[in-house]
Amino acid sequence: MRNISEFNVRESIANLGEVNTHTIDEQAEVCMNYVIKELCSIFPAWRNAIKNQSELDAIKKTWTKAFIDSDLYDMRKVQFGIRKARLSGSDFFPSVGKFIQWCSPCAEDLGLPSAQVAFAMYGDYRYPETRKNVPDVVQATFNQIGHWDLTHLTEQALYPIFEKHYQSLIVRLINGEDIRALCPKALPKPEQRTKTKGELEQERTNALSTIAKLRAAHFGGRLHG
Repeated sequence: MRNISEFNVRESIANLGEVNTHTIDEQAEVCMNYVIKELCSIFPAWRNAIKNQSELDAIKKTWTKAFIDSDLYDMRKVQFGIRKARLSGSDFFPSVGKFIQWCSPCAEDLGLPSAQVAFAMYGDYRYPETRKNVPDVVQATFNQIGHWDLTHLTEQALYPIFEKHYQSLIVRLINGEDIRALCPKALPKPEQRTKTKGELEQERTNALSTIAKLRAAHFGGRLHG
């Protein structure tokens, strides 16, 4: 199923005016027919909302407009909505507003922790040795927050900032973006890290001190030879 945005829905609806829904772009209508058919198969009492062809046409027109108003063009999100519809436990056909809410996946829908659970992972995030246990999206969220805020704000003040960034990254994940580049960079292993000038000088000093001690122990501080 293609992305709704590929169906020229905006142009079709803009030209609707007071005419009937048969003027809707054919592909957009195919998409909406799919959504309505799926929902009718899920909700056995759908006939209470759709009694005849005229009501069906009106619903398709209203729902298509609502999808556009909500910027709901991605069929992946629509599939989330249909999935939640199956889990709703209701017999009755949902309103378009309710269905659009279902099309907005939360973190748990992606198998990720809720914002509150993710926020509680800050203790593991702080230390490189435990950071690997924190999901990438959680690491990326903390990494978007300034160091001062992370270290000075109270939990009550920090959580809304974290939640806003977290929800934004969840949306980016839903849209198929790779957010791993936003994660903090791993520190190089000690043998991989370039030593500073001070560290090199300290090593030289330590080496000279060791040589001096060996000379003192074996040669009374005099050069041998």
